[in-house]
Amino acid sequence: MKSIIRRSVVALGITAGALSVVSCSDPGTTYLPASTVYVIATGSDPEVVQFYPIASSSGAATPASTLTLPSGYEAASITTDVHGQIYVGGNYVSPFQWAIFVYPANSTGSATPTRTILLSATSLATDMAVDASGLLYVATQVGGSPSPVVSVNVYPATASGAATPLRTIQVTTGALMTGMTGLAVDDAGDVYLSGTFTTAPSVSSTGLAVFSPTASGAATPTRLILPSGGNVTGIAADNAGDIYTEFIPTGTTVPTTIAVEEFGPTANGSTATPVNTINLPTQSAVEVSGAALQLDRTGNLFASVGLVFSLSVPVAPICYIYGYTPLATTNSVPGLSFTPVGAIGQFFAVN
Repeated sequence: MKSIIRRSVVALGITAGALSVVSCSDPGTTYLPASTVYVIATGSDPEVVQFYPIASSSGAATPASTLTLPSGYEAASITTDVHGQIYVGGNYVSPFQWAIFVYPANSTGSATPTRTILLSATSLATDMAVDASGLLYVATQVGGSPSPVVSVNVYPATASGAATPLRTIQVTTGALMTGMTGLAVDDAGDVYLSGTFTTAPSVSSTGLAVFSPTASGAATPTRLILPSGGNVTGIAADNAGDIYTEFIPTGTTVPTTIAVEEFGPTANGSTATPVNTINLPTQSAVEVSGAALQLDRTGNLFASVGLVFSLSVPVAPICYIYGYTPLATTNSVPGLSFTPVGAIGQFFAVN
């Protein structure tokens, strides 16, 4: 997540439905809109990161270039920082070891990472984000249902090897988090999580939690949004405190309708109402296999949807990636729409 200011005030005058092509400034620094979508292609060894130019990718797109990951490594998350460095998180299969690779900006081919961060072999690293200062936030899950422990470990900008976190946020107070689907952080260091929360015995629902920049240990979220009528997955946030998530209505049937919902900076609780909704293009599928959101520095919003077209017949999932202007509303047409090769929904980043 790298949005610098609230989307609704970034690009006034830009036609809704076309991606913003203007830059914006913050305390003397000029930021450009994202130019590339990074997508992890799964199912091969070695796996690769595919680079799709935003200006030219459409339909069944072909990557302009790729970055080859180490053999025997299965990627599980990807993000970038304000300098364009690429962070890929995942695990070696044998021997089992979670690791995060940090690559220089614009790395392609068989580039060598500048740093490798080794995580505990017992932690399932599910997502990560980097703030404006370079701090790395890694969401991990230890143990399985019904009582997993979800935590966010914060690492220094220079972390390497078997690094020790500066602090750890344990999502066990106020609501027990029993499943994590997304992580974001804003420039102030506020931490945003999407997933499944248990708020009372046998009472679970998907939702969004926000933690303060100084949260540590068994911290209580400053906000806990629990939308009704469906499930939320994936999360992004801007520096005004607005939160974006993909909402899938309960009992969804073909055609599948998925929306990006935006909640304002004071939204909280189970009665929170979105301040904006963007309906993604209707899909003829029966199951959503993954979804994720990203914001660039000029407020463009990117959403991915991974779909399975049949539950009874094995079919390789397909992923769609959409991009929207900061002015997009309910039925805006995406300014970017393409299908990457061999990817599923939650593994993408923009820069």
